[in-house]
Amino acid sequence: MIYHFLMSNAVIALYIIFISAIRHFMRIPPKYSRLMWITCLLLMLTVFIPNISISAPVFPEPAQRIASSDMLAVPVGAELYVSSYSLDFVYYIWLIGVSAGIILFLFAMLMLAVMPKIPVDCAVFNELCRKLGIRAKLYRSRYIRSPVSFGIINHKVALPQREYSAEELKFIYIHELYHHKHGDMPVNLIMNILSVLFWFNPLVHIMSALMRLDMEMYCDLCAGCECGDRLGYGRTLLCLAEHGRGFMTEHFSDYGKLKKRLEAISKPHNGDRKAYSLVLSAVILVMLCAGISINAHGGVMSRASL
Repeated sequence: MIYHFLMSNAVIALYIIFISAIRHFMRIPPKYSRLMWITCLLLMLTVFIPNISISAPVFPEPAQRIASSDMLAVPVGAELYVSSYSLDFVYYIWLIGVSAGIILFLFAMLMLAVMPKIPVDCAVFNELCRKLGIRAKLYRSRYIRSPVSFGIINHKVALPQREYSAEELKFIYIHELYHHKHGDMPVNLIMNILSVLFWFNPLVHIMSALMRLDMEMYCDLCAGCECGDRLGYGRTLLCLAEHGRGFMTEHFSDYGKLKKRLEAISKPHNGDRKAYSLVLSAVILVMLCAGISINAHGGVMSRASL
């Protein structure tokens, strides 16, 4: 079981490197790179799918049973028993990390849920919700430093108690509403849970950061097109970042990420949609092959453990 989990992590690491290489060298637009990262999440979920064998059991002949029983000598069993100590140690280390991650994750979710916030009735926000086909509520809170979107079923957008211009508010509303329109909230939830389960794999955390960046750039592109003023949106993004009032401030802590977001807004790379669709299809095919490999390997390990 543990050996299968570790081997599956090796397959997932190779798949993350594969996706990262395609994303970097082929300059895949955020819309398609976001979908490629979602296939990686699906691959990670296959690790926890139990392997079900439909083959009929083969019963050995009496002579084979006697021979197999002679092979089960005590020293072999002793070696297996001793080797289980190292596997148990790895399991308990992994379990401690998962427990700590779950506690921190639940604490963050609880703080966001019970955070004092004031409902706001804004005509501009309500009009944008109707235009984008989204049902969401707007709040203000002095306990956050930047605008945030949350809620999987009941969509919510919360803004800090700061002064924004009318243009800045419009850009922020559109950006945050597109997070809900794209379904980023449930994707983020799955990604956070998998990051906790694969806490020891550094490539998973790199994938999580790149996926969040692609989500932000995709919302930037959509918001810029929706406003009809991509350059104005980019200037507002830069101005908010300089004053520490941007949407999702953590994305501005690395100016390299901010530069990529501004470049994506100013020079959107649409490219050939058919070519990107073929690349995405190839990525899905590789994901299916990797998933089958993980599941088949898990089946071999489960039969061996018996």
